Amino acid sequence: MSQTNNKNNNKKIIIWSSVIATIVLLLLSYTYYKLTQNPTPPAVKESVLKTKEEKEPETEGQYQKALKKWQDQCLIKPVETDKDEGYTSDDLRDNILGRYNRVLYDKAGNKHEYKYNKGLLSDSWYLNDSILGLTETSKNKVPPRNKLDYLDTTPPPVRPKNMPSEDYHLKHTSIVYNDEGQPKIAIDFYIKNKFKSQRIDYYDTGIKKSVTKHNPQTNKPIAHTSYNPDGSIKEIKYY
Repeated sequence: MSQTNNKNNNKKIIIWSSVIATIVLLLLSYTYYKLTQNPTPPAVKESVLKTKEEKEPETEGQYQKALKKWQDQCLIKPVETDKDEGYTSDDLRDNILGRYNRVLYDKAGNKHEYKYNKGLLSDSWYLNDSILGLTETSKNKVPPRNKLDYLDTTPPPVRPKNMPSEDYHLKHTSIVYNDEGQPKIAIDFYIKNKFKSQRIDYYDTGIKKSVTKHNPQTNKPIAHTSYNPDGSIKEIKYY
């Protein structure tokens, strides 16, 4: 009887060991696939600026014409009005930028790194260090939205030296929504240093609750405006 029990116990141990080994093997296989999966990047995009006059214009008129040509074909464009919602995280990843690292240019010719980080259970994607999306938040009932200025994988025309210089800083607006589709928080970031330009908090109705403006040089708040539920100004504080 004792020998029979031992045999049964041994069989159970062997069966459970096989099950555990199979599960571990499947997990290792999934981890390897997840971390080594590299989608094929598209062919290198050719610049629409073909001539030297377009690439390095000498007059303001030539520059504005070439800049407009470049802007019209950009991968990412600014929204037309404040009511436009911008790009979802999935839009940027699946339909525009992909799942691999790329270099993007803004209209001033500054370079920005689009980074795609693959994780075991969750991926994340960034523009420089400003987050554009997470796997878990992109599955929200109403996913976050992103507003950006012109960006492309090809550089814009070079600004003529005889034109006044432009102090241009690319901004990224990140908007988070509640399940009813009303905005909860909207934050404007300067891409270069991640400093805030302003933060807007909303009531559940989608009406502004407060607006905090920040100093772009120090990231410290300089003004805070509170609103009543009907949209009228309640209080303004300066720092």
